[in-house]
Amino acid sequence: MRMLLRVSLLCGCFLFVHGVLWAQQKPEKAADADTSVTPPQLISSVDPEYPEWARKGKHPIQGTYVVGLIVGEDGRTRDVHVIRSPDKRLDEKAVDSVKQWKFKPAMKGAKPVAVQLAVEVEFVLLPKNGSSGK
Repeated sequence: MRMLLRVSLLCGCFLFVHGVLWAQQKPEKAADADTSVTPPQLISSVDPEYPEWARKGKHPIQGTYVVGLIVGEDGRTRDVHVIRSPDKRLDEKAVDSVKQWKFKPAMKGAKPVAVQLAVEVEFVLLPKNGSSGK
């Protein structure tokens, strides 16, 4: 079986099926006149390692992990943690990969600002090439 890792960036102020996940600006000392915040943009991502034992067991581990994080003013991730997990055994793999992501930071006017995000990391096994699945 082949593996598909789908990584989705969930940002902005959205209501998701699995609960309320907000991307919000971290509190600042003083409020600026321009309150609009442009979301961060993903520059590079690292796929999580999908361990052999998780793919080849009697019941392979699959599912979508929702990971919370802060994208700092420098575009680096921090405070990375799992919000929702279908199987705790792959939590560390999802978190480790997101810690390596790089972003163009969110902007408030011309100033970079820190924001909180939630991202999805999905572990899915696909049939090998040539299999129709029927």
